Amino acid sequence: MRSCSIAVTRATIAGLAALALGACGGSTSSTGPQTGVPPVAVQQSLASTLASSISAQIEAMTATGATPFIGLFDRESAVSTPLAARFGSGDHSGLHPLQFTANCPEISPTPIVDSDEDGVPDSVTEVYTADNCTDNTNGTLSLTGMFVIKDPNPHTPGLDYHAAITNFVIADNGTAGNEQVAVTLGLGGTLDIAETIGSITETGTYYISVNETQPQQVRDSVAANLTATYTFPAQSLLIEGDPLPAGTYSANGSESFTFNGTTYAFTLATTAALTVDPQCASRVTAGEVTLTFGNSGAVTITWSGCGAYTVAQS
Repeated sequence: MRSCSIAVTRATIAGLAALALGACGGSTSSTGPQTGVPPVAVQQSLASTLASSISAQIEAMTATGATPFIGLFDRESAVSTPLAARFGSGDHSGLHPLQFTANCPEISPTPIVDSDEDGVPDSVTEVYTADNCTDNTNGTLSLTGMFVIKDPNPHTPGLDYHAAITNFVIADNGTAGNEQVAVTLGLGGTLDIAETIGSITETGTYYISVNETQPQQVRDSVAANLTATYTFPAQSLLIEGDPLPAGTYSANGSESFTFNGTTYAFTLATTAALTVDPQCASRVTAGEVTLTFGNSGAVTITWSGCGAYTVAQS
């Protein structure tokens, strides 16, 4: 069964772009809302990250739920380090396991029903409440919000899928190592997958926000939307776990991210459909996508073979 539980840890994602901007001389302070264009080095870094993410997105089309869309705009921020330590992820020996109740989250219905046995539940809801999902062992860390996963066609085996993450918030006030931590992360969005014979369409939106007051002042956010389509020769509907046949892929969308009071934005467009060969480890063998940053530049990714692509500034 597809699971949105991964979003708990994925919620620490907040901004590779923000880190790159800081390292490459982007905005470091502001007196009010501003808009900006990332430095060329950041634009090219985003393009390279996107090229890898697209390969993962294609590979995961018949295997996962919300993660591939979020992964297409993959981010990692320094703010994730203290929170990751609190969750006990990575090498953080000596940290306590989180002390939540057995009802974190509250899952309904139980048992979960999958009428057509296609790997997507008819409908399941996970509810995180402060009463059940608060750890007070080392300061206070709480999870609140709701996940919903459902099969739009519960009696027809296929990839059709709907997921929603509503007002999911991680609030952490405690310590990580020798540092005091005060950070709140918010996550929300939807993902819909619709399948016809020979075609899969994904549509998603999401936002991530970070508000940290200790050990540093951070107030960043990311918001994105994406539509991706995969077409291939087929005689019947695919179900989760089926191998993805050779075909063509295209993705279009937009993202904005705010870093130190300045908002940056780009659009993603497929200018030549990507050719996908399942025998290629990185899947894509040809095609072209373009990232456009307002009226001040664009970066084009062009594939010329399996795992071979170039990034060009224009």
